[in-house]
Amino acid sequence: MTPRSSFFLKTSVIALAVVSLVAIAPQDASARGRTHTRSHSGAYTTGKGHSGTFATSHSWKRGEGTQRTQGFTTENGKSFDRSVSGQYNKDEGAYDRSVTGWGGKTRTSSSTYDKSTGAYNSTVTGQNGHSATINGTAQNGQRSGTVTGGNGRTANYDQTVSRGDGALSKSTTVTGQNGKTYNWDSDYSYDKDTKTLSGSVTGPKGNTHGGSLTYDLNN
Repeated sequence: MTPRSSFFLKTSVIALAVVSLVAIAPQDASARGRTHTRSHSGAYTTGKGHSGTFATSHSWKRGEGTQRTQGFTTENGKSFDRSVSGQYNKDEGAYDRSVTGWGGKTRTSSSTYDKSTGAYNSTVTGQNGHSATINGTAQNGQRSGTVTGGNGRTANYDQTVSRGDGALSKSTTVTGQNGKTYNWDSDYSYDKDTKTLSGSVTGPKGNTHGGSLTYDLNN
């Protein structure tokens, strides 16, 4: 594993949880119809004792999409940035999203979701032009479906998501076309008293990566 990919794995465990937990917090109804921005910054520590600082910014306006940026600076001064933009496409009835990752590579996606049935479809295209499609259902914390790669190979997945008071857990099982099964379990929690967000992910080989961020979720 390269230093860059190692850093990504350790910090993305927590960075992705920030998005999920912030989404749980109620939003001010008065923000509707105007651009609203929320920013956070603080310090992080990985499960192996490495540390650094981070900053995130999220802005959105009804009908005009959303913009999100995330940045991390390691203890030795290296910086990593990630940006996400999204917009609902009324003509296609789809949500279009663009993500520029830590290494500067961009991927795009277009997704549809039917609230009444829970059915969704998503097409993801990488910077190299290769694409994959995801077809499945998502309702009441249960997600399942099939991923088809550009080469035609498929994999099935099942995921259970549960949320509590400042907590989020995910259990994911992926079965490849060859019948092999892989499991991931992730848990995140936010301590209001210490203003610390902690998270961990255990992969198919039993290896666990985790860490924590310290910041005020309510600001």
